[in-house]
Amino acid sequence: MKNFSFLLILILSSIFTALNGQQEFSLQLQPFTIDGFSGIQSFATGQDGPYILLVGGRTDGLHQRQPFASFDPAGNNTSIQVINPVSRERWAASIDGLAAPLREQLQSTNMQFYQEDGFLYLTGGYGYSPSEGDHITHNRLTAIAVAPLIEAIREGQQDIAPYFRQLTDDYFAVTGGYLEKIGETYYLVGGQRFTGRYNPHNGPSFVQEYTNQIRKFRIID
Repeated sequence: MKNFSFLLILILSSIFTALNGQQEFSLQLQPFTIDGFSGIQSFATGQDGPYILLVGGRTDGLHQRQPFASFDPAGNNTSIQVINPVSRERWAASIDGLAAPLREQLQSTNMQFYQEDGFLYLTGGYGYSPSEGDHITHNRLTAIAVAPLIEAIREGQQDIAPYFRQLTDDYFAVTGGYLEKIGETYYLVGGQRFTGRYNPHNGPSFVQEYTNQIRKFRIID
């Protein structure tokens, strides 16, 4: 028992010595602007080298709390943007020419996303759907070829449809969750299915269902 106590004291003493021996340091963050980039919220992101791909989200910041104004389609991010924070450059392409199911999901907010082997995978997301005439949670899985899309946007190509693939299944109708991968399996964790207009007073303008689940799937790509 004495030997054990001595060993424990020695270990604790070594830990405290190491902590006290660390050099003090400070960290400063310097914000900067990129011409043409005004910021977006709750977007999905992929990356190829120094180029960052920004998809979806909102351009008006935090949504309004009044039901008639919450998640106004006018605040949707209707372009796919590429930024290079090193050179401070920005490029963008409109999604207006894409098919309706793809276009509507790509301007939604709070999609789940994960990048793997050059593809950015998106699930769900919430926003107004002209096709449905209501605010919905999208029931779609979309794959984006990251590097080719970034190159196309930087070169100013008008037709970006070839860089997307999409399938439909209610399994993916989730917003505000997380998409992660372990081994060959993707995990869609938490989140909710939200239909209708947001109302902070829990009025009758929406239906909200939390998944309370971890949903598993594999992608053969």
